[in-house]
Amino acid sequence: MTPIPLIGNNIYLVSAMTGLSVEEIQKMMREAEIESKKKHDREWAIEFLGKDEAWYDEAMEKIAAIEKTLPKDIDHREKTIRLYGWIADSVPEIPLDIPLEMDSTYARADSIKLIMTNPGLYLKIINWD
Repeated sequence: MTPIPLIGNNIYLVSAMTGLSVEEIQKMMREAEIESKKKHDREWAIEFLGKDEAWYDEAMEKIAAIEKTLPKDIDHREKTIRLYGWIADSVPEIPLDIPLEMDSTYARADSIKLIMTNPGLYLKIINWD
């Protein structure tokens, strides 16, 4: 069986064949795309940081636990440092700089935040000219 590309009128054909509405199929496609991106980003971060999946999962759990203890009115920079600074300290061999950012502690923590949550943006920031 050959896969049917879900573009144009084909989505209506698949809808009729499966009994699912076009909206349901489109929602499933968006969710699959988001999950695929998250998986790819996670794998990239693990490889870039030179860690393993268990470390990544434990780090994300620790970040969530730390976030619960922070006051609601905490400054964004301080929050980033508290949540991700400890990870930056555990990977000293990786250059973690942000162009034009003078606060190296914040730059390192923010780099880790981007590596773990939005690698695409991290790569854009460090490669700007």
